Amino acid sequence: MMSSAYRIVTLISVAGLVACGGQQVVEPEMGAGAGEAGQGPLGAARPKPPVVKRQAKDLFKEAMSNYRPGGGKALAKKTLRLLKEAVDEDPSFGAAYLNIGRIFEAMGDWDKAADYYQQAYAKGKNFADGIANYGRILMIRGKPSQARTQFEKALQIDEYNAEALLNLAQDDRLRKDFDTARKRIRKALKGNEKNPKAYAVLARVYYDMGRDDLVKLVCITGLKIDPDYADLNNTLGLVHLKKDDVRSALVAFEAAAKSDPSYIPARLNIGAITFNYRDYEKSLGHFNAVVSMHPKHKVGLLSRAAALRGLKRYEEAERGYKEVLAIDSTHAGAHFNLGVLYQEYESKPDLALTHFDAVLSGERQDPAMRRDVTNRIKAIRIEMQNKKEVEEMMRQQKAEEAQPETPAK
Repeated sequence: MMSSAYRIVTLISVAGLVACGGQQVVEPEMGAGAGEAGQGPLGAARPKPPVVKRQAKDLFKEAMSNYRPGGGKALAKKTLRLLKEAVDEDPSFGAAYLNIGRIFEAMGDWDKAADYYQQAYAKGKNFADGIANYGRILMIRGKPSQARTQFEKALQIDEYNAEALLNLAQDDRLRKDFDTARKRIRKALKGNEKNPKAYAVLARVYYDMGRDDLVKLVCITGLKIDPDYADLNNTLGLVHLKKDDVRSALVAFEAAAKSDPSYIPARLNIGAITFNYRDYEKSLGHFNAVVSMHPKHKVGLLSRAAALRGLKRYEEAERGYKEVLAIDSTHAGAHFNLGVLYQEYESKPDLALTHFDAVLSGERQDPAMRRDVTNRIKAIRIEMQNKKEVEEMMRQQKAEEAQPETPAK
C-alpha cells in the first residue's frame, strides 16, 4: 500500500495530471485572425483589418517585440503601457486591445481581460478575435451557452476566424462530439495551416479519443511550426506518461513551463510528478508559482498544501486546505486531506471524522476516495472504541487500587 503522502495528489489535486486546450497567451498578430488579411483558403474573401496609424503600429511592435508570457510583472507592465499608448494613438486598433486583454488574462485578471476583448470588438470595427476571446472568458466562467453565442458572432464576421473555430472545437471536445470538433479544426487550418493552436486542440481531441499514436504525430507536427508552444509540449508529456515514460513526460512538461512560465497545466504536472517522487521542495516551488499567478486556484492551493504536509509543515498545510474550503466549502479533496492530516499527523480523530463525513455527504464523490474514507472512518471508530475501553479499564483499576485494604481477621 502506497503511503498517504504519495496517494494524496493521485486522489485529489492533479488526478490524471492536467491537460489544457487553451491558447498560447499573447500572439503578436496584426491581422484580422487566421490566415492572410483579406484572403481565405483558395482566395475566399476575408474581412480586411482596418488601416492602422503608423505611430500606433510602431508602439505595438515595440511592445510585442520584447514581451514573453511569464516574463514577470515589470515586463507585463511595460508592455501594457506601450499597448495603451498605441490605442490612445489609434482608438480603432483592435489587435492592441486584444493583446492587452490577453496579458490581463495571463495575469489572472479576467474582468479586465473581458473588458478589453469587448473593446477590441467594438472599437476595432467588428474585430472578430475580440469577441471570440471574450467568449472564451465566458466559457472559463462556466457560461458555455453565452460563450458559444460570442463564437458564432465572430464567425458571422469571419467564417475562418481561428479563435472562434478552435474555442468551439474545444467545447465540442468536452461534449465528446469529436467529429464536429475535427471539422472545425480542419476549417481553422484552411484559414492558416501553420496555426499551432489548431494542432494543440486537435491533439487534445485525439487524446480524449484514446488515439495516442495520432496525438504524438500531431504534437510533433505542431512543434515543428512552433517548438515553444506550451500546450503541445504539455499534451506530448501526457502521452509519454500514459506509457509510463515519466522521464520523457517530465522533459516535455519542463519544456512547456520554460517556454511559458505562466502556463499553469505544466506547472501542476511537474509539481505532481516531483511530489510523487517525494521532492516536496521542488513541487512546492511549482505549486507556489501557480498560486502566485492565481491566488484562488483550488488545485494549486490544494497541491501546495499537500507539498507542505510532505515537508512536515503541518500548520501551513492545514491553513492551505482551509483556504480551499473558504472558496468551496464542499470541496471533497480539501475535506479528505484535512481528515488525513488530523488522523495521521495531528491525532485529532474527532476533527478527522468531521471532514471524512463531509466527503461522504458531498454530491461529487470519487469512488476510490469514498472507499478510502469509509475504511478510515471504520479504523478511527475502532481506535476510539479501543481507547475508550482501555481508559475505562484503567479507571476501574485506579479505583480498585484507591480502595483501602480490608484488614485480615
